[in-house]
Amino acid sequence: MSYENTVQQLLTGDGHEILATIIEWDETSQFVKANKILAMIPYDLGIDEDTDGKSFYILKPWVSYTNDLERVTLLSRSGIVAMTEPSPIVQEQYASSVSEIADTMVTDDDTKEETPTSNVISFNPKQTPPTLLTE
Repeated sequence: MSYENTVQQLLTGDGHEILATIIEWDETSQFVKANKILAMIPYDLGIDEDTDGKSFYILKPWVSYTNDLERVTLLSRSGIVAMTEPSPIVQEQYASSVSEIADTMVTDDDTKEETPTSNVISFNPKQTPPTLLTE
């Protein structure tokens, strides 16, 4: 079976449950290429009502400081304990979450000001020389 271009739910050796789009699953490589990786964080509703045995979770970027969910991440095949195709409802939630998260991410281009001197470091040579540290 080809896992490429499919959404898969993975359990890692350290206990993380993640959802990811598999880009490349090469049987000869020790790595799996994936993107749009979201961690499934268990969520306790904090209520005593019967929830019909349902589990609740939050989806958030697995790699905390990425600014692009499309960026390829290499996953060690030896670190993957289990993998399965998530249910259709989870796949819908995943697609919706990926879209919403991507819309809120700030790219480097969004934060840069376009100025003609943005790559110039200014200094004032007429200032007194810096004080050197002594013991």
